[in-house]
Amino acid sequence: MTATTTKTSARVTVENGWAVRNLTDGSQVRARLLVDIMGDAEEPERDGTGVLLVRESDSYGGMTLGEHDGLSAVLDRLYRVERGQWAVANGNDEHLSPDCRIGDDDDREEFVRRYLRAFWDVKDAFLFRHRDYQDWADIWVVVESVRPEGWDEDWTISREGAESVAQEWSDWAKGDCYGVESQTRTLSDAMCADPSDPDDGWEDADACWGYIGDSGARYALSEALGVDEADVPAPYEVTA
Repeated sequence: MTATTTKTSARVTVENGWAVRNLTDGSQVRARLLVDIMGDAEEPERDGTGVLLVRESDSYGGMTLGEHDGLSAVLDRLYRVERGQWAVANGNDEHLSPDCRIGDDDDREEFVRRYLRAFWDVKDAFLFRHRDYQDWADIWVVVESVRPEGWDEDWTISREGAESVAQEWSDWAKGDCYGVESQTRTLSDAMCADPSDPDDGWEDADACWGYIGDSGARYALSEALGVDEADVPAPYEVTA
């Protein structure tokens, strides 16, 4: 029988920029987030997800992401007729129609998705619009089936899962990366603490880095406090 660890639902308060939990024995644990200002967080791993991120355009002046031949082929044949209206150019790709209008931006996205499904065995494709605090990028999320090691069948990530992969990359790219530090205080230390000093009696417990985005921050706090993610405060309330 495998032992499992279950977090308990507990009330967590915010005190002096820390998320604080009172334990049943009278001791306390508190945690807060630190922004990764040095940019040490590594780019999220996407291998094995079947998700490829391809840059179409951006204001960064260049960005290193993946490439997809089918996507390049179809995008090279699409052109803007007028604001919000697109057409397919006559070209050498036998799968693409001669010059004809295909509709607005949403129609263009659907056209690309159907083309990749029909001729490149792509399971899904959609645009993800990354917005940094100063810059932007239009990213194509291309989803293909993968066969995990030891599996007998291919597996395809869901649209929701693919969006999460893209969002995690977006959070990383704009620097929403965190570390979490935690401290503990015994009941006796809490009772003897100087009320004018919010740090009196607290001892460093742990520090861990590499959490990305709001979901990563919430997970980090829940792990440090030993509670469910639903019980932690909003990350911005406890970010130093």
